[in-house]
Amino acid sequence: VGFALAHPSYYRVTFGDFRHLSTCSPALAATAGTAFDVLKDALASLQTQRAELLARPDSLPLAMCLTAIASAHLMAGRWHEARRASHEAIVSAERVGHRYWALIARENLATAEKGLCRWASAEEDIRAVVEYTRATFR
Repeated sequence: VGFALAHPSYYRVTFGDFRHLSTCSPALAATAGTAFDVLKDALASLQTQRAELLARPDSLPLAMCLTAIASAHLMAGRWHEARRASHEAIVSAERVGHRYWALIARENLATAEKGLCRWASAEEDIRAVVEYTRATFR
Protein backbone atom coordinates (compact mmCIF):
# COMPACT_ATOMS: atom_id res chain seq x y z
CA VAL A 1 0.00 0.00 0.00
CA GLY A 2 2.89 2.34 0.80
CA PHE A 3 4.32 1.85 -2.67
CA ALA A 4 0.97 2.61 -4.30
CA LEU A 5 0.61 5.77 -2.27
CA ALA A 6 4.18 6.88 -2.97
CA HIS A 7 4.01 6.09 -6.72
CA PRO A 8 0.36 6.33 -7.80
CA SER A 9 1.01 6.72 -11.53
CA TYR A 10 3.32 3.70 -11.65
CA TYR A 11 0.79 1.68 -9.67
CA ARG A 12 -2.03 2.64 -12.05
CA VAL A 13 0.00 1.66 -15.12
CA THR A 14 1.07 -1.64 -13.58
CA PHE A 15 -2.24 -2.70 -12.06
CA GLY A 16 -4.83 -0.44 -13.67
CA ASP A 17 -7.89 -1.59 -15.53
CA PHE A 18 -7.79 -0.19 -19.04
CA ARG A 19 -10.90 -1.94 -20.37
CA HIS A 20 -12.76 1.38 -20.42
CA LEU A 21 -10.44 2.53 -23.24
CA SER A 22 -12.11 0.08 -25.62
CA THR A 23 -15.35 2.08 -25.45
CA CYS A 24 -13.44 5.11 -26.74
CA SER A 25 -11.89 3.24 -29.66
CA PRO A 26 -13.47 0.22 -31.34
CA ALA A 27 -10.23 -0.24 -33.33
CA LEU A 28 -8.28 -0.47 -30.08
CA ALA A 29 -10.76 -3.01 -28.74
CA ALA A 30 -10.41 -5.13 -31.91
CA THR A 31 -6.61 -4.99 -31.79
CA ALA A 32 -6.58 -5.87 -28.11
CA GLY A 33 -8.90 -8.81 -28.77
CA THR A 34 -6.64 -10.07 -31.54
CA ALA A 35 -3.56 -9.74 -29.33
CA PHE A 36 -5.30 -11.64 -26.54
CA ASP A 37 -6.26 -14.43 -28.97
CA VAL A 38 -2.60 -14.75 -29.99
CA LEU A 39 -1.66 -14.98 -26.30
CA LYS A 40 -4.29 -17.69 -25.68
CA ASP A 41 -3.07 -19.69 -28.69
CA ALA A 42 0.56 -19.41 -27.59
CA LEU A 43 -0.34 -20.51 -24.08
CA ALA A 44 -2.22 -23.54 -25.40
CA SER A 45 0.79 -24.51 -27.50
CA LEU A 46 3.13 -24.05 -24.54
CA GLN A 47 0.89 -26.22 -22.35
CA THR A 48 1.07 -28.99 -24.96
CA GLN A 49 4.88 -28.70 -25.06
CA ARG A 50 4.98 -28.74 -21.25
CA ALA A 51 3.02 -32.00 -21.15
CA GLU A 52 5.44 -33.58 -23.62
CA LEU A 53 8.52 -32.33 -21.76
CA LEU A 54 7.21 -33.48 -18.37
CA ALA A 55 7.25 -37.05 -19.67
CA ARG A 56 11.06 -36.80 -19.81
CA PRO A 57 13.66 -35.97 -17.17
CA ASP A 58 14.11 -32.32 -16.23
CA SER A 59 15.79 -30.35 -18.97
CA LEU A 60 16.61 -26.81 -20.00
CA PRO A 61 13.80 -26.82 -22.63
CA LEU A 62 11.33 -27.66 -19.83
CA ALA A 63 12.59 -24.79 -17.68
CA MET A 64 12.36 -22.43 -20.67
CA CYS A 65 8.85 -23.63 -21.53
CA LEU A 66 7.66 -23.18 -17.94
CA THR A 67 9.18 -19.69 -17.86
CA ALA A 68 7.35 -18.80 -21.07
CA ILE A 69 4.10 -20.14 -19.60
CA ALA A 70 4.58 -17.98 -16.52
CA SER A 71 5.27 -14.95 -18.73
CA ALA A 72 2.08 -15.58 -20.72
CA HIS A 73 0.05 -15.80 -17.52
CA LEU A 74 1.62 -12.56 -16.32
CA MET A 75 0.62 -10.82 -19.55
CA ALA A 76 -2.95 -12.01 -18.99
CA GLY A 77 -2.93 -10.89 -15.35
CA ARG A 78 -3.32 -14.46 -14.09
CA TRP A 79 -1.17 -14.02 -10.99
CA HIS A 80 -1.80 -17.38 -9.32
CA GLU A 81 -1.12 -19.36 -12.51
CA ALA A 82 2.02 -17.30 -13.16
CA ARG A 83 3.20 -17.93 -9.63
CA ARG A 84 2.69 -21.69 -9.96
CA ALA A 85 4.47 -21.88 -13.33
CA SER A 86 7.32 -19.72 -12.02
CA HIS A 87 7.87 -22.08 -9.10
CA GLU A 88 7.95 -25.04 -11.48
CA ALA A 89 10.40 -23.22 -13.76
CA ILE A 90 12.74 -22.35 -10.88
CA VAL A 91 12.83 -25.96 -9.67
CA SER A 92 13.35 -27.32 -13.17
CA ALA A 93 16.14 -24.86 -14.01
CA GLU A 94 17.91 -25.49 -10.71
CA ARG A 95 17.69 -29.27 -11.17
CA VAL A 96 19.58 -28.99 -14.46
CA GLY A 97 21.99 -26.41 -13.04
CA HIS A 98 20.94 -23.50 -15.22
CA ARG A 99 21.06 -20.48 -12.92
CA TYR A 100 20.21 -17.95 -15.66
CA TRP A 101 16.78 -19.46 -16.36
CA ALA A 102 16.14 -19.92 -12.65
CA LEU A 103 16.69 -16.19 -12.22
CA ILE A 104 14.44 -15.28 -15.15
CA ALA A 105 11.75 -17.46 -13.57
CA ARG A 106 12.38 -15.78 -10.23
CA GLU A 107 11.80 -12.38 -11.85
CA ASN A 108 8.48 -13.71 -13.12
CA LEU A 109 7.71 -14.97 -9.63
CA ALA A 110 8.42 -11.52 -8.19
CA THR A 111 6.02 -9.95 -10.70
CA ALA A 112 3.31 -12.47 -9.82
CA GLU A 113 3.87 -11.88 -6.11
CA LYS A 114 3.56 -8.14 -6.72
CA GLY A 115 0.33 -8.71 -8.61
CA LEU A 116 -0.97 -10.62 -5.58
CA CYS A 117 0.18 -7.77 -3.26
CA ARG A 118 2.74 -10.03 -1.60
CA TRP A 119 5.28 -7.24 -1.39
CA ALA A 120 7.79 -8.90 0.96
CA SER A 121 8.02 -12.01 -1.22
CA ALA A 122 8.38 -9.92 -4.37
CA GLU A 123 11.16 -7.90 -2.77
CA GLU A 124 12.96 -11.05 -1.61
CA ASP A 125 12.86 -12.53 -5.12
CA ILE A 126 14.14 -9.36 -6.78
CA ARG A 127 16.91 -8.97 -4.22
CA ALA A 128 18.10 -12.50 -4.99
CA VAL A 129 18.17 -11.72 -8.71
CA VAL A 130 20.02 -8.44 -8.17
CA GLU A 131 22.59 -10.01 -5.80
CA TYR A 132 23.35 -12.81 -8.26
CA THR A 133 23.60 -10.37 -11.16
CA ARG A 134 25.97 -8.08 -9.25
CA ALA A 135 28.17 -11.00 -8.24
CA THR A 136 28.24 -12.39 -11.77
CA PHE A 137 28.91 -9.21 -13.72
CA ARG A 138 31.45 -7.42 -11.53
